[in-house]
Amino acid sequence: MTSHDDLLKRALRLLPYYRGPIWWITSRVAILTVIASALGLALNPKYVARTKLTLLPTRSEIGFAAQRPEAWGLSPAVMLGQTHAEALMSRTLAEEVARALQSDKAAKAENGGIMGGLRRWVVAPLVGGFHRTVTLLNTGRWETPNPLQSLTQAIQGRTRVQHLPGSFVFQVAVTWDNPATAARIANLLTERYVEMTLRASREEMRTTREYIESRIQEVETALENLQTKIKDYRTTQQIYSTAYNTSGDTDLGLQELSESMRLLNAARVDWAQLSTRLDVLKGYHTPAALAAVEAERSGLKARQDALEKVINEQLARLDSLPAKEAGLLDLYRERMIQERALTGLQDRLLDTKVAEAAQLSAGRVIDPAIPPVYPERPLLLKNTAASVLVGLILSVGFVLLAEARRAGLRSREDLGSESRALLGVVPAVVAGNHDNPDAEGSGKIAEFFRSVLHGRLGTVAHRRTVKRHLEYLFLRLAENARSQVCLFVSLNGGEGKTFLIEQLARLAREAGRKVLLVDANLASPALHVAFGKPPAAGLTDVLSGHATARDIIVSASESVDLICAGKTSLNGQARWDLPACKEQLTGLAAGYDLVLMDSAALRQSPSTGRLLPLADRVVCILDATSSTRDDLDAVQSFLRGRANPAEFVINKVLCRADHMFMDSGAPDRKHAAIHTAAAHASR
Repeated sequence: MTSHDDLLKRALRLLPYYRGPIWWITSRVAILTVIASALGLALNPKYVARTKLTLLPTRSEIGFAAQRPEAWGLSPAVMLGQTHAEALMSRTLAEEVARALQSDKAAKAENGGIMGGLRRWVVAPLVGGFHRTVTLLNTGRWETPNPLQSLTQAIQGRTRVQHLPGSFVFQVAVTWDNPATAARIANLLTERYVEMTLRASREEMRTTREYIESRIQEVETALENLQTKIKDYRTTQQIYSTAYNTSGDTDLGLQELSESMRLLNAARVDWAQLSTRLDVLKGYHTPAALAAVEAERSGLKARQDALEKVINEQLARLDSLPAKEAGLLDLYRERMIQERALTGLQDRLLDTKVAEAAQLSAGRVIDPAIPPVYPERPLLLKNTAASVLVGLILSVGFVLLAEARRAGLRSREDLGSESRALLGVVPAVVAGNHDNPDAEGSGKIAEFFRSVLHGRLGTVAHRRTVKRHLEYLFLRLAENARSQVCLFVSLNGGEGKTFLIEQLARLAREAGRKVLLVDANLASPALHVAFGKPPAAGLTDVLSGHATARDIIVSASESVDLICAGKTSLNGQARWDLPACKEQLTGLAAGYDLVLMDSAALRQSPSTGRLLPLADRVVCILDATSSTRDDLDAVQSFLRGRANPAEFVINKVLCRADHMFMDSGAPDRKHAAIHTAAAHASR
């Protein structure tokens, strides 16, 4: 890659190049997430059971809320709601529920069946051992968790209480591994809390009722004593009948005064209520309603003044009584006060009994929990969709970051000044599975299994792409009018020289072109093995002068001939008859469309450098997955001194590099003709 390319442009070029690895990583991440979600769904599902209850405020709570709670910065509803929420999540209530679960043997933290046994006998001991280890490291004590305490803490940690706004309704949600246990815990929490709330309310009502009853007995006793005092006073003072303004006696006057006082208090209450209504209506700008309320309030004010005048007159008349009647009047007044207190206490007792009888509606469960069908988490579809996205982002980022920082030879631009010497590129193939993509054996079933086992590199479409690139390479090698001897070399070995020669020979056989293959890999010959031929006399015999090239030709297949590496072992210090061998190969090349020579790696066998004069063209095979710019420079140093520069083929490219068919720059007519011939050959 040229030095002036920035990282972004390089990453954009690497993206299509590595779309295969990116898809491989993304698909594997998605598959692993699906497997992990399935295992999590089976081993550790989280079911959420929800129940609702209503809790009306009690008298004490209403009284507390009336004591100006706004000074604390909180509204009464918020304080009461928060109090109930904290009480529902308290340890006392959770421990009571845990005891109930243990008593009816319903506290099962795992599902039944195989997964339940696996969680009970494998997961639970591991978690318990980890907890004991952490306790030992933190406190120095090896303690086993108390089952009741652990269950209580689990209930507290997995319970959520929500106060629904604008109501006295609370929603309790319990998350558990077993749906039936989740519903059981939620129902126990709400039922026990309602019972606890009603029990506290009943206790409050009972205490209030007993206190009022005791006060009523005290007032009744006081009234009996006053009645006895009045009777004794009448007897002592000899007051048997007293005229009261010719219209009644003292008892009648006191009764009239009491009634007047009651009417006055009622008028004052009505007047205060009308004043409140009047203040509210002023904000709505309703003159008619304001006038009506103002008139009614004026009438109540006049009635209040009249009652006060009547009360003053009655008090004056009672004060004008003689001394004996005045003493009796004091006793009557005290009795009247006690009777009024008794009446108030009896009314309060009646209200308390009514509230105690109706307290069952103050707290109740309005929506019991049922065992949920689907778990709250993990959600298989949601996790899978997230894994695809996360896997794609991570795989793209990882591949681009790793490859952008590694210098490689993957395209024409990576060759730099040597890009004009690029003969072609060949996509990567799966060794042993690169059969004829147009054969009848390449059916849908075979295509499916190739896709599963080898990914994109094993599909029919990819193998057809490889075939098209190989046809283009064959046309580039055979483009000269005179057949030339082409020597395939590589730097380190494993770049795919022998495989490319084998595939080019197969294409030549299909096209009816004659090809001569020469195995110049003297260290480890492989061409005769690829074509199923036994070792025979070959190139070493020609170099040593023991045979001629025409006599050692072996027919590998139809229209494909082979010269093996030979049986004779050559000494590296001996003299090789290279000119004679070159002359014989040149003579043989006239009868073939193409002569291809395989060789050993330049760094592995020094004999490869001595064989360079035998070839008219030197084709260096580069591995797109491992070759670097330094390798290209090393090849150039090995081939320095040749009259004709080396040409290059990039093998094992991981993408469909159709744009690499042509050389960079403006193509001339010769290249356009080659490209057209390649297109016809592919069809």
